Amino acid sequence: MISLDIKCPSSGMHEKMNLNNLSHLTAYDQLKFVIGNRIDYEYATVIIRKYNPKATVFFQPVWGANLKELSSWILDDDLNVRLGLQLHKIIWGDKREI
Repeated sequence: MISLDIKCPSSGMHEKMNLNNLSHLTAYDQLKFVIGNRIDYEYATVIIRKYNPKATVFFQPVWGANLKELSSWILDDDLNVRLGLQLHKIIWGDKREI
C-alpha cells in the first residue's frame, strides 16, 4: 500500500510536488491532503477532479481548523473523500502533556 501526501499552498511546498506520482496509485492506496484553509481545499479539489485518483482520498484538517466548515465544503461539493481527524490532537491538544 502506498500513502501519498500532496502538500497544499499553505504548507509553502505545493510547487515541489510531482503530481505524476498520482498515476501510480491504485484502489489499495491512499492519498492525503492536509487542509488549512479554503485555498488549500480548492487546490486539492482541482487536483482530484483533474487526475481522478483511484486511491482513497483523505482531507485532513490542520490543527485548529474549523471542522464544521471543512465538512460543509466537502458535502456541498459532493466530493468522494474521507475526512481524516487526528484524534490524539482532539483528545490531548497539539502537544500531549505527560
